[in-house]
Amino acid sequence: MSTIPKNVKVMEKATIKKIARVLEVLKQNPGMHIRGIAKILNYMPGTVAWIINRYLYRYVKFELTEIGGFKIKYVRLVKDVDVEDVLKVIEVQRKIRNV
Repeated sequence: MSTIPKNVKVMEKATIKKIARVLEVLKQNPGMHIRGIAKILNYMPGTVAWIINRYLYRYVKFELTEIGGFKIKYVRLVKDVDVEDVLKVIEVQRKIRNV
């Protein structure tokens, strides 16, 4: 797991750890659905969806597949990214908003 830079004061450490864990699962298992990620991490599916939609949307691609009449949304990393990269982008966004 990646280390959290000391100079970045972006959000709570628990949220940063969740982002890192979701990234780790996506790197190990390309093309997983949100419920699968949630099951591996023992998180609620809504928590995983929130992390992906709020923090990781730049780095993932969604693929909608229909299996047995059910629509399943698969999530796949499109860039090799780590937590430090995500935190740097968030920090820049916050600085831009505060200008």
